[in-house]
Amino acid sequence: MPESDRTSAAARPHLDRDEPYWRASTRPLASLVFLLPLIVAYEAGSFIQLSDPERHAIGSIKAERLLHSIFEIFGVVGLALPAILLVTVLLVWHVLENRPWRVRGTVIARMAVESLAWTLPLFVLAGLASLLGSSTSQLAAQDGGDSFQGLSMGWRLWIAVGAGLYEEFLFRMIGVALVHSLMVDLFGVKERLGRVVAVGVTAGAFAWYHAPAEVWLFVYYAMAGAFFGVLYLGRGFGITAGAHAFFDILVLVVLKGQDF
Repeated sequence: MPESDRTSAAARPHLDRDEPYWRASTRPLASLVFLLPLIVAYEAGSFIQLSDPERHAIGSIKAERLLHSIFEIFGVVGLALPAILLVTVLLVWHVLENRPWRVRGTVIARMAVESLAWTLPLFVLAGLASLLGSSTSQLAAQDGGDSFQGLSMGWRLWIAVGAGLYEEFLFRMIGVALVHSLMVDLFGVKERLGRVVAVGVTAGAFAWYHAPAEVWLFVYYAMAGAFFGVLYLGRGFGITAGAHAFFDILVLVVLKGQDF
């Protein structure tokens, strides 16, 4: 092996091992490893639902249905397509970064703790929304999907995980990238302004997706969407999707949509 190749090969593991948590946790491979159990759990729940006709009434996450609709435009139909796309995007992103295929276990553990910590601002927003006239049971119903009343804890958990994964995939990973690219590459605005516009536009779309006709719910989801957008730009996809999923789990499964 040439000297330059030996140096490069030796340097990469060292760089990966010494990379600080705040940077390592934003890498696409770390996001994939962190979110993979949630992806598998959601797809397993989807398979169980399809195998039991009585559970078809539960429906699916609206964001996932929208992603399926995009595939159908191009004539592509199949199960788990959003999950396959999400995994593929993260893998391709990792390959393009040309980094080692290694993720430290401590990074994944700290990502879980950090994601849980980021639910606190969301509870503050939910509390403000409650003061302004929207109960947390309304917020839970809107955030969980079309309806969750009467569902078991397991199916509430399935809805919460799916919303966290596919809403963030649709609005943050795809939406922010698309709006940012249009603003910076097509209209020639500065990078920072492009990010601000991308966060604002996707926050508005996130609010419209959840509550198009209810003012205070719309305001809440616009603020939540802006929060997720800023978190995505600063801390990456894995932590953002994790925070969203953990918040929904706490509201739909632990609190069961009760007001606080």
